[in-house]
Amino acid sequence: DIKRIKDKLKNLEGNFQTQSDSQTAEKLKTLKLNQYLYELLLKQYEIMKLDEIKNIVVVQVIDRAIPPEKKAKPKKGLIIAVSTFTAFFASILLAFLIEYVHRVSNDPENRELIENIKNSLSFRRRKD
Repeated sequence: DIKRIKDKLKNLEGNFQTQSDSQTAEKLKTLKLNQYLYELLLKQYEIMKLDEIKNIVVVQVIDRAIPPEKKAKPKKGLIIAVSTFTAFFASILLAFLIEYVHRVSNDPENRELIENIKNSLSFRRRKD
């Protein structure tokens, strides 16, 4: 009797061992599947983070620009008028100066004075 009970016990333990191995294999399979899914999801998460970083807006518009009703500066009309006025009077002054130098150079008394002024204003080297 005892031998029979021991055989049955061994037989049951063998069934339990086999069942335990299949459960362990099932759990190992589930673990590997979960591990693979975790790695896959982690890769996708990292890719999404990189895409999000690439799409960050660098400049934010705080207030929209509103064009002014009246232009402030530079006043082009005033600049043109002042430039024309200055050029006109400078040309008249230059004409009077040229006429004066021409008259004085024709006068024999002042001819020597004009020649000295021309020589001193000349940028050429003198041969002394």
